[in-house]
Amino acid sequence: MVSMSIQDAERAYLIQALGSLALPKDTIDDLRMKFYTQPPIISGTGFPEGVVTAPVGTIYNDVANTNGAYTWVKATGSGNTGWKVETGDSGRRMVTDAFANNVYIRRISDLVTVYSTTLTVTQATHNNAAVFTIPDGFKPQSAQWTHFPVFGTLSGTPFSLYRKSSALTYAYVPVTDPGDCRWELSFQTIDAWPTVLPGVAA
Repeated sequence: MVSMSIQDAERAYLIQALGSLALPKDTIDDLRMKFYTQPPIISGTGFPEGVVTAPVGTIYNDVANTNGAYTWVKATGSGNTGWKVETGDSGRRMVTDAFANNVYIRRISDLVTVYSTTLTVTQATHNNAAVFTIPDGFKPQSAQWTHFPVFGTLSGTPFSLYRKSSALTYAYVPVTDPGDCRWELSFQTIDAWPTVLPGVAA
C-alpha cells in the first residue's frame, strides 16, 4: 500500500475540484490561490432574493429553474438581498394586444424582445391607438424612451411605434393608408426577474 502525504492528497483534491482551471504547471500554492478565490457556488430551489444570505460574488443555481431563471449572482449587500439573474430565459410567451392580435415577448437574461405577427392596420382604428403594455419584469431600462424602430412597412412607408404614456403603453404612429405590418422591439431591462410570467408559453 502506497501512502500519500497530506500535501499530495490536498493537491489531488484541488486538481479534481478545479477541473480545467488546474494546469499541469501549477504549484500547490497556485492551486490554493485558484481554489480559495473562486466564488462560492450553492444550489437551492426558487428565487434566492430575500431568502438566501451570502457574500457578494456567490453564485446560486436554482435547480427548479423557476420562471426560467437558473443562475443568479450575489451582486450587492451582505444579507439576503442583492441577487441578480445571470442566466435566465423566460421562454417565448404569447399575450394579446388591444386589438386581439398575438404579441410575443421573451426575456433572455437582461435582453427583452417583443414582436407581433402580421396584422392589418387602418387609419380609423389604429391612428394613435394604444397597443400593448409591457409587463413587469420586461420593461425597458429607460422609461424616457419615446420612439422605437420596427421592422415592416405600411403601403411601402416605414412603420414605427412610440411610447404613449408613462405607464409604458406603446402605440402606433399615425397612419395614412391601411396595410399589413409586423413590428419588433428589442431592449435592455433592469427589472427584477418576473415572479409571474405573462400570457402562455408559445
